[in-house]
Amino acid sequence: MYCTRRHIAVLNSMALVAITLGGLVIATSSARAYVYSSEAQYASYTSGAWTIYNNVWGNTSDPNTSQWLNVTSITDWNVECDQPNTGGVNAYPNITVTPNTELSSMKSAGATFSVSNPSSGYKASWFFDVYSNNWGEDQLQVYENWNTGTGGWGSEIASNVTIGDSTYSQIWQASYSSSSGTCNVLMFFRNSQRTSGTENLLAIENWAKSDGVLKNDNFYSMSFGNEIWYTTGWQYFYCNSYAGSWANTSGGGSSN
Repeated sequence: MYCTRRHIAVLNSMALVAITLGGLVIATSSARAYVYSSEAQYASYTSGAWTIYNNVWGNTSDPNTSQWLNVTSITDWNVECDQPNTGGVNAYPNITVTPNTELSSMKSAGATFSVSNPSSGYKASWFFDVYSNNWGEDQLQVYENWNTGTGGWGSEIASNVTIGDSTYSQIWQASYSSSSGTCNVLMFFRNSQRTSGTENLLAIENWAKSDGVLKNDNFYSMSFGNEIWYTTGWQYFYCNSYAGSWANTSGGGSSN
């Protein structure tokens, strides 16, 4: 299976397609030429301050042969995976940047995205993930597209809240224990799902702070990715485009 998947990945990035037209054979290049492709469990590709991760963290039985990370550029990537139905999350492939700035010093943080899912045969959810430090004392999950069921776990703390240009029909809060301490999780579900749009993550962080549901006022990292539970056979999930940026009041910042 490893050799088969590897050969397919190479063909995706390098193959020429022969087209017969009026007796002539014309060679055209593949639409997506990968600059990086790997099925390693924690494979990653970095450009500047931004990193794309394969992150097959939940599949412990066969992590290195279940998912390929294919990168066309830092703004265009996909995963091809065959994730078993283990009853839980198997992977969160994502793009991440780490501002690590006090919330009071942040001037902006957000992204515009476009994604594509398989037509059927999967359970997954695209969402933004914002952490207050490197072990997740606070974790804000902003859901954009999902088929995992509406609503989070824990307790619903707000409904029909408009933040920036988005309205969230449900906001949930939960907690779990880790080796570093108790993690505070806030889950924001939009009133309507989408596969493309713009999200103001700093506005969401500031809302959480003003509502008194944050434990830590630091803006450590922001990610955008797809939490994959399972697929029926090999399936593709595409991040067709991602334009993220952040800036602080002292002049620091980054955009991909």
